[in-house]
Amino acid sequence: MGKQHLLKQERKDPYSFTLYFTAPADTIPTLRGLNFDEQCLVPEASTHNDTITYWVADTALLHKQDTLTFELTYLETDTLGQLSPRTDTLEMAPKQTYARILADRQKLIDTWNKEREKREKKAKKPLPYEENPYERIWLEAGLKPASVLDPNQNINYIAKQPIESVDSTKVHFYEKQDTLWIPAPFLFLPDKQKRSTYTLYAEWEPGHQYRFTMDTAAVRGVLGNESKALKQDIRVKSMDEYGSIFIHVISKDTGVVVQLLNKQDRVVTQARADKDGNADFFFIKPDSYYLRAYIDANGNNKWDTGDYATHTQAERVYYFTKPLPLKAQWDLRQDWLLDAVPIVKQKPIEITKQKGDKERTVSNKNAERDKERAKNKRK
Repeated sequence: MGKQHLLKQERKDPYSFTLYFTAPADTIPTLRGLNFDEQCLVPEASTHNDTITYWVADTALLHKQDTLTFELTYLETDTLGQLSPRTDTLEMAPKQTYARILADRQKLIDTWNKEREKREKKAKKPLPYEENPYERIWLEAGLKPASVLDPNQNINYIAKQPIESVDSTKVHFYEKQDTLWIPAPFLFLPDKQKRSTYTLYAEWEPGHQYRFTMDTAAVRGVLGNESKALKQDIRVKSMDEYGSIFIHVISKDTGVVVQLLNKQDRVVTQARADKDGNADFFFIKPDSYYLRAYIDANGNNKWDTGDYATHTQAERVYYFTKPLPLKAQWDLRQDWLLDAVPIVKQKPIEITKQKGDKERTVSNKNAERDKERAKNKRK
């Protein structure tokens, strides 16, 4: 594990500031406001607590002052390589003040109103009501995936700030049956880790169509912004577009996690082998895949590197030596004896980064340039 230090702090706007650390942590820092009440801050941490954004959920404070001064207590790696508490006093000023943002917004409001007055004068009659688009600042948010879904996926509603509340009476879900949209069961629940994300859960049927709608102000962010009305049609892919991969792992070890890799050596999905050594992958898109496995000795569902201080070895990693080509509507079954081939010879050449070859190529190009320069000098 890397050494833990506060890398940098950043405040691009008055609404939030972000702290960056050099390594993951088990907890987030303790923060005590010196010129404000820290209770108005809403923290949102990354998965490993190495990046933490604090949102200022107090408009009165934004009007009152620009600079926030606070004490930050966090764990830092000391000279002996141990984690120990450290307290820093930090001042955070935004790159653009809240007053400046309000002034710029008021200019846009005034300009729009003047343009509307000109249009009314030209029309010589009152125009239908239009809301000034700069009067209200909406909650910025979107759906991911947006419109096409795998049957084993769910849809995330992701906002640009932590979500404070959701009015469930303004959230609706339908399934298309013939030409009619029929209300269907669903759940719309907050993500356990990301406060800016809610997930739409439903019984997705392959080949079916669904519709997700939200009325105006269904969602409210911690800064007070409310969501616009939303209507999104969703198509779930049919079973004909997928294949399945069934891996039978042969190993004396337990806690084997099998990972499916793409051609770029990135994890597509993973599954823990059961007591019989079976790891099953469903709804897999046709392509060529590679297999990697690691022995999850401590059962934390992630691969752990070694720790020099505790003399802990990194968890063992294995590769299947060949690619697995998968076609649509195929069930691909593969036995895998993890130590059938020495570990150093397992990783397929197609996903092995040839750093040595790259360095030799660069070296050869440099040598060719030197020869060309020498030739030109002799002329």
